[in-house]
Amino acid sequence: MDYEFSHRPSYTHLQITLDRGESIVAEPGAMVGHSTTISIDTGTSRDGLLSSAKSMLGGESMFTNEFTAEDGPGTVTLAPPTPGDIMSHELEGETLYSTDGAFIAGTDGIDIDSEIGGLKSVLGEAGLTPLALKGTGTVFIDAYGGLEKLELAAASRTFWTTNT
Repeated sequence: MDYEFSHRPSYTHLQITLDRGESIVAEPGAMVGHSTTISIDTGTSRDGLLSSAKSMLGGESMFTNEFTAEDGPGTVTLAPPTPGDIMSHELEGETLYSTDGAFIAGTDGIDIDSEIGGLKSVLGEAGLTPLALKGTGTVFIDAYGGLEKLELAAASRTFWTTNT
């Protein structure tokens, strides 16, 4: 899989090139277009209805679209639902926390989960359930406005925040 971004930073598009047999999972409504060699399969998240319901708590859809290069290599172009930016992050058996609704796409091996927040989340105007993206692979997140990566001290977590 190769990918590139265009139209940055306000109306970012993500163009993913898949080799035959490769696939990517994306949020419904994110697709701008795809090659004729790409097939689309819509279903619940990989782990069934319980996992899908937990994803909904994190602002994600109960359904996902899986794009697979079946008849040869091809491309899929994705865009966020609102004007803004998209960033990629490589996970290696770890968890990336982000604001709810930020997931746009991910490779196989990424689990979309949510973790219940507390009163501080509500008072800070963040979603009640931060999005937890877990596993190994590439994940793409989006935001209304710009994105900024914050590196925290050792043994801490990596957070993405909007920069609006």
